[in-house]
Amino acid sequence: MNSIRLFIAAYPPPEITAELIAAATQHAPANARLTPPDLIHLTLCFLGSVRAADIEAVAESMDRAASGRGPCTLRFSCIASLPDSGEPRLLAAFADADRHTLEVQRRLASRLAILRPKASREKFAPHLTLARFQPAAPRLPAQAITPCVWTLHSIRLMRSILRPGGAVHSLVHETPIE
Repeated sequence: MNSIRLFIAAYPPPEITAELIAAATQHAPANARLTPPDLIHLTLCFLGSVRAADIEAVAESMDRAASGRGPCTLRFSCIASLPDSGEPRLLAAFADADRHTLEVQRRLASRLAILRPKASREKFAPHLTLARFQPAAPRLPAQAITPCVWTLHSIRLMRSILRPGGAVHSLVHETPIE
């Protein structure tokens, strides 16, 4: 079976990425590995391994999920380590999402549940991974940061190839947010 590892995401503009990386630099442990700016993204729906023959249907589902939505806006105002319990593995910026963003994500999860059934039941916690930690990193409680507001203009279907040096992402399909 010919399958591809896929996810649907939105990528912030460079100025938002730069502001959030600056905040991460101030708060992350010294041995944390910052996420490369071009890999910082908001995952709306992780699909995992998808048959190549299903890509066209996924793209159509994206187009339909984004259709008729108003502007999607996210407001990032704090950073903290994840996961909430156990050993922290990463530093993330957390966002308050408007109803349009939440509706696009809900529609995606619902429409694509046939490919990943549990996606429609997972709680969506909008965040951007800013850094990854080495083992035994200290837990970082939520820290307020200067708020960054980002309006999504598109969502992207991305292919992810895992390599020893990190993931490589490539664009498969892009859907404008109307």
